[in-house]
Amino acid sequence: MYYFRSILLSIVVLISTLHLLSQTESTPLLPHSHEINFHTGRLIKIHGEYPANDISTLIEYNISRKLIRPNSWNTAFGTPSSGISILHAQFGNQQILGQAIGLIPNLRFERWKNQIRWSIRAGFGIAWFSKPYDANENPENLVIGSSFANMSTCQIGFAYPLGKKLRVNAGISFTHCSDAHVAVPNIGANLIGGYVGFAWCKKSLELSDFHQKKTSQHLNNRWISGISAILGIHEFPGTIRPIDGPLYFVFGENIFIQKEIRNHRIFSIGLNHHVYRAYADYIKTQELFSSSDHLKWKSHNLVFYLGYEWCYGHVSLFVQAGANLYAPFIHKINEVWDLPKHGPLYRYTANKLGYRFQLYSSEKKYQHDLNPFLSLGVKSNGGTADFLELSIGTGFNNRRPRVVLD
Repeated sequence: MYYFRSILLSIVVLISTLHLLSQTESTPLLPHSHEINFHTGRLIKIHGEYPANDISTLIEYNISRKLIRPNSWNTAFGTPSSGISILHAQFGNQQILGQAIGLIPNLRFERWKNQIRWSIRAGFGIAWFSKPYDANENPENLVIGSSFANMSTCQIGFAYPLGKKLRVNAGISFTHCSDAHVAVPNIGANLIGGYVGFAWCKKSLELSDFHQKKTSQHLNNRWISGISAILGIHEFPGTIRPIDGPLYFVFGENIFIQKEIRNHRIFSIGLNHHVYRAYADYIKTQELFSSSDHLKWKSHNLVFYLGYEWCYGHVSLFVQAGANLYAPFIHKINEVWDLPKHGPLYRYTANKLGYRFQLYSSEKKYQHDLNPFLSLGVKSNGGTADFLELSIGTGFNNRRPRVVLD
């Protein structure tokens, strides 16, 4: 079961990142930019049983290329850069937390002033951890429970030219590691720090010439509706034990309305309904509620959310910020258990982050009644991973005018 979870997580995380690499296939080619950055910082202690740790460090090699294809999502986002990073991290406690090697596709959104580049670079990938939790050999590592887990990064910084081909980089970075609660324990690692480094490119001083201003043309002012079916997988949510427990499924539906508020940017309003098998089993065996209660519905969860979506051709990144309208089990279990994470934030907030793969590209300004999609994401409560989600659905009456951007 342990190896099944590791393989499952590895496959779904890698699938969800391939789109960042595929974006360069049909773009005009500029020289690659090569970077080496050195990060240093501290892990944020987010749990009472968090292992002691000292300064953490990351060494990152990144290779990227600026996307300059006209009349596409590249123009809508100001001609960003697409790349991939290889990272080596040590987490300030070699004996317990060990080291990690990560592979992270990423996008960098840029703004230039003269030859100085200000940017935000974000990526979602996978990493191998040298010392995950092991009941016999490493029982103190409650941070990472799998040999393979997600590693995500976000960096804000600037690049200053030192010559015709060389730049110096500096900024702040945030790195998150988690397995989406597919395997317990999974407190998660959150590393915040600063970085410095160097970058080399044949056209380092000419790249700003290819930068284009963002387009903001409205393509569709109508609200459209949609629906999807949800399948989730996790161990018992909100806990760090029992170790190596059973996997549970979550079933549900999502109904929504959405509107393209800017070119390649979509705003949505919706309802998520989830049915937790883990909750249902616990209610039956532990008699959490009195017999007079309507037990059938106590394992259900209803979430109202506001969503935002950034579209990159066939793929989009989506985020949902939600509130629990109905979550009786979460409220009751907080009264019975002294959970490691609890309180109003955990009980009332429910968010999702993930990728959506849609049949028709947002670049082609399609005119279709249906636009089927497949989504992969992570559901969380109060910032704590709840389950890994796969969903399939479609938008209805999704006609859009065929507009060519200037």
